[in-house]
Amino acid sequence: MSDFDNVGKLMHLKLTDIERGEKFYESEFIIKAAAETILQADGRNWIPVIVKEIGDYQYQVVSNHFVYAVAQQAKLKRVWCIVISLESQSIEQAQILAREVLPKVNLNTASQDTILAALKYLISEPNSALKGVDPIVATNRIAESNRKTWSNFDPIFP
Repeated sequence: MSDFDNVGKLMHLKLTDIERGEKFYESEFIIKAAAETILQADGRNWIPVIVKEIGDYQYQVVSNHFVYAVAQQAKLKRVWCIVISLESQSIEQAQILAREVLPKVNLNTASQDTILAALKYLISEPNSALKGVDPIVATNRIAESNRKTWSNFDPIFP
């Protein structure tokens, strides 16, 4: 393995040197249409793929999986990437910023505003199991609880 001098660098990497990483699902129509836009831009992906270095000249996608799939569809030889550190917090941050995963909220330490915002978001999602929950009432119940002692997800409502 290399000494990871590439962390933080924008690099034009060979697509063959990059492994897919997690499975990614998107409409074939969307991927093909996006690939066409890359081809129209002379094969440039203006949004980089986020990769981690897994060996000498070997990388794995950790974020922006959509851009990677589009680059494959466009049959690019090289793709613009940013190399990220191997730390799980860095990878999680990249995935959150790319909207590939949802941020997590620690209810033990979260502010009342953060809890309310998170509940409103979850309630607004299609097919949410929280439909019908009043976010203000739920937030107040959570905030009033002795959260410092919580160690599991037992129900907090009597």
